[in-house]
Amino acid sequence: MLRFSTRINAILGLCTTVILSGCVGDGCGDPTERPWCDTSYTSKERTSLLLNEMTLDEKLSLMQGDDIFGAAIGVPANGTSKGIPRLGLNTVYFSDGPLGVREGNATAHPSPLAVASSFNPELARQVGKAIGNEVKNKGNDVIHAPTLDVVRIYTSGRVFETFGEDPYLVSQMGLQWMYGIESEGIIANAKHYGVYTQEGLIGIPNIPLFPGALGARFLYNAVIDERTMREVYLSPFEVLVKQGGLDSIMCSYNYVNYESACGSQRLLTEILRDEWGFDGFVLTDYLFAQKDTVDAIHAGNDLEMPIGIHYTRSKIAKAIANNEVTEQDIDQRVGNVLHTLFDHGVIDRPNYTSNDDAIDKEAHALVAQQTAEQGTVLLKNDNLLPIDLGKVNSIAIIGDASDSFINGGGSSAVFPFRLITPREAITERAIAAGVTVNYHDGNDLTAAADVASNSDVALVFVATSSGEGQDRTCLSLTCFEEKLAGQDPDGLINAVAQANSNTAVILETGSASLTPWRDDIAALLQAWFPGQFGGPAIAGILFGDINPSGKLPLSFPESANDTLYANNFSRYPGMLHRGPKGSLFNVEYDEGVMVGYRWFDDQNKAVAYPFGFGLSYTNFSYSNLQVSGTLPNLTVTATLTNAGDRTGSESAQLYVGLPDISLDNRQPPRQLKGFERVTLNPGESTKVEFSLDARSLSYWNEANEGWEMANGCYQVYIGSHSRDLALNTALPFEGAQCE
Repeated sequence: MLRFSTRINAILGLCTTVILSGCVGDGCGDPTERPWCDTSYTSKERTSLLLNEMTLDEKLSLMQGDDIFGAAIGVPANGTSKGIPRLGLNTVYFSDGPLGVREGNATAHPSPLAVASSFNPELARQVGKAIGNEVKNKGNDVIHAPTLDVVRIYTSGRVFETFGEDPYLVSQMGLQWMYGIESEGIIANAKHYGVYTQEGLIGIPNIPLFPGALGARFLYNAVIDERTMREVYLSPFEVLVKQGGLDSIMCSYNYVNYESACGSQRLLTEILRDEWGFDGFVLTDYLFAQKDTVDAIHAGNDLEMPIGIHYTRSKIAKAIANNEVTEQDIDQRVGNVLHTLFDHGVIDRPNYTSNDDAIDKEAHALVAQQTAEQGTVLLKNDNLLPIDLGKVNSIAIIGDASDSFINGGGSSAVFPFRLITPREAITERAIAAGVTVNYHDGNDLTAAADVASNSDVALVFVATSSGEGQDRTCLSLTCFEEKLAGQDPDGLINAVAQANSNTAVILETGSASLTPWRDDIAALLQAWFPGQFGGPAIAGILFGDINPSGKLPLSFPESANDTLYANNFSRYPGMLHRGPKGSLFNVEYDEGVMVGYRWFDDQNKAVAYPFGFGLSYTNFSYSNLQVSGTLPNLTVTATLTNAGDRTGSESAQLYVGLPDISLDNRQPPRQLKGFERVTLNPGESTKVEFSLDARSLSYWNEANEGWEMANGCYQVYIGSHSRDLALNTALPFEGAQCE
C-alpha cells in the first residue's frame, strides 16, 4: 500500500503541497535556490546553511515527533517527524523493529535471541539487510533497532529482543546487524541507552503504556557503579559507535544514578559524544522516556518521540525566554538530526515509497528459515533425534503452540506475510513417508497423554508469552499468566513424558526457563520465537535434514533461587525510594560485573544448561592450542576437528580469565572474548584463530577513569561452551608468576 499522500499524487498527477520548488518528499531541491542542497559541501556546512535559513519555530518543530497513533497501529509509520516543504526537508518515517517491520504484513524473523544463538555474525548481517530492505520498501528512513541491552533479569519481558547476556556477543551480533540494515540505506537507531534491564511486575501484558507497577521501566533508577556500567551495559553501544559509526541512539525510559537516561549529561554528552566521538542524534523511547525540557536539551537529547510532551514549541520557547536555554543550544540539538540526515542522504533523495510488491518475500523468508535453523539449540538428546521416518509408524504432535504463530508483543509484534507452522511442516513430511500423525492441542492433559501413549514418538510444543511493558512473573513455563489463561505447559510436559518415553519437547519461548522435567524426556529443543518459517526449520532438525548448531546466548538456571536477583528485592524489581524528577524505585546493581554466566561461575552454582552450550548430531574435538605475540597483543589458535559421522557446524569459543584487581574488586572467572563458527565434514579439521588486544584484556579503573590491564596471570581458554573449555593456558603479565 502506498502512503496516502503518494497515492493521491499518483492519481491527480500533481503535488499535494506546492511551495516554490516542488513537492513534499521530492528531495532537497535546486542548490542555486537552496545552497544547503549543494552536495559539494560537507554535511555540517550544509546544516549550518540550513539552520541560518530556518525560523525558530521551524527548528522547534524538528525536536518532536508528530504522530502518536503510528506507534500503536503502524500507519503511516511507527513514528513520524514532519518535514518542512519550504526548505526541501522530507518527512522522516521511523519503523520498528528488531524482529521485522511492524507495519502491515512483513517477513516475521526469529527473535534476536535466535540470531545470537547462531553465533554467526554474517547471519546477523543478512537478517539486518533483509529487514532493512523491508523498512525501505515500506517507505521508512530509520529503524528502532538493534536492541543492545545485556540481559540481567531472565524474566524481563523484552529478553527475546536482545542478543543475550554477554556484552561481547551482543556487540558483535549487533554490529553486523547494523551493517546489514545500513547497507539498504536505512539509519539504525540502537536501543536502549543506557542501563535498561526490566519492564516491571504486575502490569498488563503487551500493553506498553501500562507497564508493571513494581520496578516499572518509567520509574526505576539503576544504581550502578561506573565499572559495571562501562564493562557490561554500555560496552555494546561503544562498539557500535566506535567500530560501526553508529549515528542514532534511543535513550531509555529509566533513570541511571538518579538522572533520567534521556536527560543525563553524563551519558549523552560526556561519555557518548565527548569520549566515544558519537556524532549523530539521540531520540527518546516512545512516551514518558523524557522527564523534562531544560535538562534534556543541555544533556544532549535531540528528538522527543512520538510526540512532544516536554519538547513542545511552547515549552522550549518559554525556556529560551527565561534564559534557561539559548537558540544556539537549539541549533546544536536540531543540527545533530539534520547533519545525520544529510550524511545518510535522506534529505537529498525523494521519500521511499511503500510498496510490498518490491519486497523479495521468498528471499527474506529463506533468511528467516535459515536463522531458525541455525538458532535452534539442541539441549538434550538421548538417541531420539533425528527421527528416522522409516522406523516409526506414528508421531504425536501435542500442544497448540505447534499450530500457532509465536512471537513477542509490543515493538516486535510483526504480522507475517506467510506462515508455516511446525504442525504443518511435520505433518507434511510424516504423511509423505507413510507415518500417521496424531494431534492434540494439549488443553486436556489426560487426553493429550492418551494420544502420546498411542504413538511411537511424542513431540510436545510449549510456548510462553513475553512482551513489552510487563515482565514474566516467574522463571517457570507455568506462571501466573499461563494459569490465568488456563494453560499448564509444565503439567503438559510431565503428563506426556509419563505416557511416552520417546518424548521430545520443543520450547518456543522468549528467554531462559526452568526445566525441572528434563530428566524425564528424551530430547529438548530450544526454538525461541522461530519466525514465520520456524515450522520447516524445526521439522528439518527433528528429521535430520538440518544438523542442529545453535548455542545458548543465555544460561538456563538450575533453580529460580540461583539467579543473581533471587529473593533480593533491592536488585529486582527494586525498592521504593523517591528520587529526583520522578523515580520511585532504586534497583541496585551491586552484583557488579557478575552478570549471566559470570554470576553462576563466580558463585560456583550448577546450571541446567550453560551459556554457549548446544548439542549436535556429530561430535567435535579441540586440540593444539597455540598463543603467539606478546601481551597484550596476542593471536590464539586451536585445531577443531569433526570427530563424528555427519557434516556439522560448531562455534568455537574463546574465554579469558583476568587477574583479580583486589579482594574487593574481582574479575569474573571467565569472559567471552571471541568466537568462530565453522562447518566441517566428517573427519575434517580446521584452525580457528582469535585476536586479543589491550582493550579485550582490560578492566575499567574507576580511580583513574580509564581502561587498564591488571598485573597478574591471564588465563586463556578455548572450547565448545562456557563450562566445557578443553584447552587452556596461563600467561604472566608484568613479571607475575603463573602456577
